[in-house]
Amino acid sequence: MKNFLITILLLIIGTLLLAQIGVFKMSKSVSRQADNTAASDENASSQDGEEDLQSNKVIDARAATVSIKSDLGLGAGFFVSSECFILTNKHVVSFDEKKMDHILERLESTNESLRQLSNIIADKHDQFTSQCSDCSQEARENNISNEMQKHGKLSTIIDDAEEKIYNLKYKLIYEVTLGNEEKYTGHLIEISDNYDLALMKINEVDCPFLQKGDAENLNYGDTIYAIGNPSGFGHTVSSGVFSRIEGDGAKRMIQTDASVNPGSSGGPIVNDEGLVFGVVTLKRMDLEGIGFAIPISIAFEEFSEHLE
Repeated sequence: MKNFLITILLLIIGTLLLAQIGVFKMSKSVSRQADNTAASDENASSQDGEEDLQSNKVIDARAATVSIKSDLGLGAGFFVSSECFILTNKHVVSFDEKKMDHILERLESTNESLRQLSNIIADKHDQFTSQCSDCSQEARENNISNEMQKHGKLSTIIDDAEEKIYNLKYKLIYEVTLGNEEKYTGHLIEISDNYDLALMKINEVDCPFLQKGDAENLNYGDTIYAIGNPSGFGHTVSSGVFSRIEGDGAKRMIQTDASVNPGSSGGPIVNDEGLVFGVVTLKRMDLEGIGFAIPISIAFEEFSEHLE
């Protein structure tokens, strides 16, 4: 009987010990799971933070981009220095000389038509006067009135065309709109003779400007962003990948599949870190998803007198 009681006591003690060990193991397991969960949350938070940081860099680049409006149309540009210098395309801020010549030819042709019409009006007046000696003064005036109206309309067209050309040549005004919708008058500083590039400036104290990247450091497939003013929608961001460097030497161009539309001209090509690698210049109209940008290093070389 005594041995039996001792055996029962030992079984109870053993059971209690096993239970304690199980609780200890469970506690360690729960602790490890909590640690792993915390680590996982920390990693996720870190990744989210990095993504937010990258996103903020693109937002910063958007804030450094401007839209440019003039009688020539719409375009974009971006700040490249604390002195508020703006890089953009030549065709955004200057008139194509070939187009100018074409308009002048049409204007001269229209002027010639106006001179011929004046002669016709004079001849008709003389003819009507000689053939209608018995006509009343009212009839004479009505006859001339129709021709004079045509003359007046044509004269208005000529005057409007001459004023338009004068403004394009001598009085072109650039309206520069910042990301916060503030508007300034842009001043044209320099136009490149060799590239589709121009340098502007606004009189503003504080300008958020982009840091220069090196296109040679881009890898195929890297995500890049084109920021511009397509169709006047203002400060639009489109993403794509770096496809390749097209051409050699001075003719190098960055190729991307980021969306480039009319109005995006002159905007920046940036990466996740907000570094600018190029100036959007054109897209292939016969192909979808192919756009080009002039490497930023070329732009800085062209305007080295103003940009460091």
